[in-house]
Amino acid sequence: MEQLFIDLLTASSFVTTDWHAAHLFFVPLRCTAYRKSVKELSEGVALAQDMARSMMDEVKKANPALWNTTLGRDHFYICAHDMGARVMRDVPEWRNMVALVNTASTEAGSYFIPHKDVSLPNHPGRGSVSWDNVGRGSPGFKERKQLAFFAGNTHRWA
Repeated sequence: MEQLFIDLLTASSFVTTDWHAAHLFFVPLRCTAYRKSVKELSEGVALAQDMARSMMDEVKKANPALWNTTLGRDHFYICAHDMGARVMRDVPEWRNMVALVNTASTEAGSYFIPHKDVSLPNHPGRGSVSWDNVGRGSPGFKERKQLAFFAGNTHRWA
């Protein structure tokens, strides 16, 4: 999903090389690539965090005024592995960045912040769940009688 996102973003009309014209700044952290290069999840998290520190040092060094103005609130990264937003947890100012993750848990101890982070779908696989079939439903979709399923609490707003 990370590479797909990067490919789609760079091919879009939303990218500029003029930082004065930009509204958001993408930090190309590749969590899944780092995670898959080692055996254990904890090693993958540590490697991704090391890479994030290096990237953030470069971002801050390249344009300190830009970073210091918002402390990262206008920067975003994608981490489409289940280690998600915890990669950036150890440095408080990194938590200001918008995380695009597919681990959007809001339970105690989670690192997903609902008012700013974005939940992504998992990467499509092959066959009936391939990218070409996203949004078309799974096998047996047309035979289903229900449109949606909801599990959770409902709240009434005053």
